[in-house]
Amino acid sequence: MLRMVRKRMSVTNDRSQGTHVLRAGTPLQSIGQYAKALVNSVTKELNSEASACNLTPTEFAVIRLFHIEPEWTVTDLAQMLSVNISVMSRSVSRLVEKELLQRRRLREDRRVVLLRLTENGASLALEFHERARAYEERLTQGIGAADMENCLTTIRKIVANHAVLEEANSDPTGQPGGVAADGGLSTE
Repeated sequence: MLRMVRKRMSVTNDRSQGTHVLRAGTPLQSIGQYAKALVNSVTKELNSEASACNLTPTEFAVIRLFHIEPEWTVTDLAQMLSVNISVMSRSVSRLVEKELLQRRRLREDRRVVLLRLTENGASLALEFHERARAYEERLTQGIGAADMENCLTTIRKIVANHAVLEEANSDPTGQPGGVAADGGLSTE
C-alpha cells in the first residue's frame, strides 16, 4: 500500500464517498498515507530543483539548512538531515569544491570545523528559499490563513505526540505516557 502511495502522487477528491483517492482508486485513509503523499509531492519538486542546479538532494538540503543557521558542523548537518556522517562529509566536500560552502576552524579548538556559505552559496540559498516559498504558496492555494494555522497546529500536536511515544518506548521502565487534558499525550 505504501509503495502505491509513493509511486502514485496524484490525489483526487471522491465527493461521493467524502474521501481522497489515488489515481488507482485506493482511498487515502490514514495520517501516514496523507503524510507520505504530501512528503513525496514536496520531495519530487525539491529534487527537481536540486537537479536543475546540478546538486544531489542531500547537497540541496544542506544549502537550505543555512537559511536557518549561518554556521554548522558536519556532525550537526548529518544529525539534522538524518544522514550518515560519511555521506554528509562527501556532500560537504563537493559543496566546498563547487565553492558554495567554506570551512573554518575554531581557534579555541582546532578540531572543530565550522561550515558557512560562500557568496555564491548564499545567493543560491536565497534563490532556493524563494522558490520553495513560491511552491508552498501554489500547494496551499485556496486554503485560508485560519485553515492553514489549524492544519499546522494539528501537525505540531501529532509530532509532539510522536516524540512522547518515542520517549516512552525508549524509557527503560517501559511506562508509556498517558493522555493529557488537552488531548495530547503526557508522560505523567
